[in-house]
Amino acid sequence: MYDMTCGLEALLSNRQPFQIMDLLQGIPLAEYELYSTGGIVCPSDGLPSGGGSLSAEDLERLSSPPYYVSEMSLYLFPRGMKVRRLKDYADYLQSGCVCGIMYYDCAYLEVYAKEPALLRRFRENIERMQTLMSLCGKTEATDGRTVFF
Repeated sequence: MYDMTCGLEALLSNRQPFQIMDLLQGIPLAEYELYSTGGIVCPSDGLPSGGGSLSAEDLERLSSPPYYVSEMSLYLFPRGMKVRRLKDYADYLQSGCVCGIMYYDCAYLEVYAKEPALLRRFRENIERMQTLMSLCGKTEATDGRTVFF
């Protein structure tokens, strides 16, 4: 069992593209406003490759070719709350954001969630990923992250 005080950290194989919907399986996306930053490589078709608000349908599209997510931060805010980019971990803690997901360098995944049930769901989803190489819990004491991207 992981000490899930603040989050999870996973290393994924970069031999297959990251499938964001595998991570979000069973998460009630309709309950959240979604905000993303960076790294989506795709044809020019209206998805915010540099960041911005996303819909659940946008995330579904990102889980299939021709899209490739090289790095991405995704924040989940309660529906109706104004979404915004978060500067750092302290900003996240003080915000209404309930979850921050960071995927970078085509292999590293970090998930922060304020609700234990939500974090448990993410852990279960990560453990089912075929590309999982390692997974560990993050606590306030062991987490060195200061900046969200």
